[in-house]
Amino acid sequence: MNNPNQAEPDFLADGRLSRRNIMLGGGLGAIALAGMVLAAPGTAQASENIQRPTKVPGRGPGPMPASFVQVKGGEFARDGRPWRFGGTNCYYLHASSHYMIDSMLNNAAVMKMQVVRAWAFNDDPNQSNALQPAPYTYPEDNYDSLDYTVYKAGQLGLKLVLPLVNNWPDYGGMKQYVSWFLGLPDDSYGDGVNHDRFYTDDKIRKCYLAYADHVINRKNRYTGLRYRDDPTIMTWELANEPRNRSDKSGAPVLAWADAVSRHLKTSAPRQLVAIGDEGMGMEPAGSSDYPYSN
Repeated sequence: MNNPNQAEPDFLADGRLSRRNIMLGGGLGAIALAGMVLAAPGTAQASENIQRPTKVPGRGPGPMPASFVQVKGGEFARDGRPWRFGGTNCYYLHASSHYMIDSMLNNAAVMKMQVVRAWAFNDDPNQSNALQPAPYTYPEDNYDSLDYTVYKAGQLGLKLVLPLVNNWPDYGGMKQYVSWFLGLPDDSYGDGVNHDRFYTDDKIRKCYLAYADHVINRKNRYTGLRYRDDPTIMTWELANEPRNRSDKSGAPVLAWADAVSRHLKTSAPRQLVAIGDEGMGMEPAGSSDYPYSN
């Protein structure tokens, strides 16, 4: 029987995180994990002791996802067998430090979650870490956090769902494309007449698809794999919560989703593609947010 006065180690003999480590956020304090030394913020050696993965082809220690997730007979499947999972959403990993990414994904793994949804866009020209601060402009250094998120998730055996643009103005969003190409003011939270040009304007669609192709085909600095070839990425989402308030029939979104999803499946044939919508509710047509209320 364990001595109740003896501090529990961060890791058990079989390599699992201990209860103490779980309570500490999967790695707060100075602990060793997956070949990296993490130091708590504020400690004298925090900046010196953090060892980053080497930027060379090939994965470091940890499981390589065995296969791409598929859909068969109306069910998700892994390695040819039906697969059900629990997961969570954490939108900010693409703009976070390695330390925060480690903490969040370690905790997800400890909680036995298998899928994490994290944003793969930032089109806000006012943010220094934007992934696309201007049309067709992709600063390589700004992709470090996204690369590391994919790497870290793969080390933990997690799958990722990655949306490629935001319906809302946060991190740029569809309104930023409308501003770039049409010079129209944002009405994302209004009737959406300007916002909804995102779905129909050819110049906007060309820029959006170019960005999607850039992300899908980029080579991850930590894994040596192109995103399209990494089974860690389960699903590409066309957008985060796409809405079309100016035409409540949903026809423009449906036509847009059909066209761009076909393009994405050509670019990433082994990965799943989803719209990223919230589903169709049953509210009457006169409700303020029909058909998104449910």
